[in-house]
Amino acid sequence: TIWILDGFEWKPAREIRKGDFLVVPIVKSERRDYSEDELWLYGLYLAEGCTEWKPRKQYLTTLYFGKHEEELVEKVVEKIREVFGYNPSVRYTRTAIAITISKKEIVQKFLRFGRKSTEKRIPMDVLLQSPELLRKLLEGYAEGDGCRKKYRLTLTTVSEQLVHDLRFLCFSRLGIPMGVYRRRGERYCIEGRAVS
Repeated sequence: TIWILDGFEWKPAREIRKGDFLVVPIVKSERRDYSEDELWLYGLYLAEGCTEWKPRKQYLTTLYFGKHEEELVEKVVEKIREVFGYNPSVRYTRTAIAITISKKEIVQKFLRFGRKSTEKRIPMDVLLQSPELLRKLLEGYAEGDGCRKKYRLTLTTVSEQLVHDLRFLCFSRLGIPMGVYRRRGERYCIEGRAVS
């Protein structure tokens, strides 16, 4: 929708030009199907987790943290115990700390958010939760792949779908303006392997 002097006008996307104003709907919903801590954990999983799903063999959800994030690891373990009544395993490697859940019913819940970083997404029933709960999801995500500066929050992802879901969450659910910027693939070396 484009604002014209005396009202709105519908235009096909290909006709939108620099300087046009877009109207974004605000979706109202007060659903509360999850606890704040559960959505915070899902947000953190979106940033730091992955899931292995091999039917009848192995079901694992793992969240990875840097060695310097010991306090955060303790917080996550405690929240997993409180929310799911499950005691996850914690494994220390030379460069990281891994928290792993291997109970199929819990792993299924995380799997809904995507298996690996490029497949991450926010399910629609989660996007329709109350604004207070969605802020907790955003807080969890920012704890992992976010950077806070005064009045600005920067979030990072390699998932195209997650970019769209975060845009919907911010604009249409929370009324928060959001920009999307692309950064071309910098390559790093971790434990002898190249990562982007």
